[in-house]
Amino acid sequence: MDMYERIIRYWSIRAEDFSRCRVNELQSERREAWLCFFREKVGDCRDRDLLDIGTGAGFFPILMDGYCRSATGIDGSEDMLRHARANAGLFACRHTRFLCMDAQHPDFPDGSFDIATARNIVWTLPDAEAAYGEWFRLLRPGGWLLIFDADYGRRFMREPSDDPYKEITENEGSPFCPHMTKELIDERNDYCRQLAVSREERPAWDVAALRRCGFHHVQAEPHFRLDYHLDARARTQGATSDMFLITAQKA
Repeated sequence: MDMYERIIRYWSIRAEDFSRCRVNELQSERREAWLCFFREKVGDCRDRDLLDIGTGAGFFPILMDGYCRSATGIDGSEDMLRHARANAGLFACRHTRFLCMDAQHPDFPDGSFDIATARNIVWTLPDAEAAYGEWFRLLRPGGWLLIFDADYGRRFMREPSDDPYKEITENEGSPFCPHMTKELIDERNDYCRQLAVSREERPAWDVAALRRCGFHHVQAEPHFRLDYHLDARARTQGATSDMFLITAQKA
């Protein structure tokens, strides 16, 4: 099994947990917070086509259904996409589609989209810079790339603490990963050690890589939060405390 297959297998096992988490988020006040964020960052999207890369359970296409002309989600895991399609039905989406596709090699013509989003996907990629080059190709002139990620790889590849499996007990009762196991933690940490992006200082590395790929107006917010006065319960539904945001535009 090569690295890509290992990664897809891991996330396929996690699909049900992630779907539950994203549905909870879409049903919370965070939904309006995310819509406010998009209006602030990219303006009116009604005549724009959105691509969500590594869509998982379909959060951004479902969120933006009716706010964009079209919203496409791609993912390498058919299990994730099965949940994404079911979730789109749950929210009565009319302008979404979900396709099985490698995030590093998306099979679309040049200039197919106006907005591309990538949430918690870059840290899992065997060749993140090559992916950035492909995502640049997919955007139309003036198009925006929005990356939401964290330095998960460096965290997971650190030497284990006295209790390397403490996240299992820490997340007990959380909608995020109630079925996490020691075996899954070991598998995730092992593949993180083998990914080049895990050894980079992020998001500084990402900013430089995006510029090398041709993006302009590349900006990073190292501590991105949806700061819309969310209550404690809402903050547990897709919390962003460790997340950074990068926005980049194609001239």
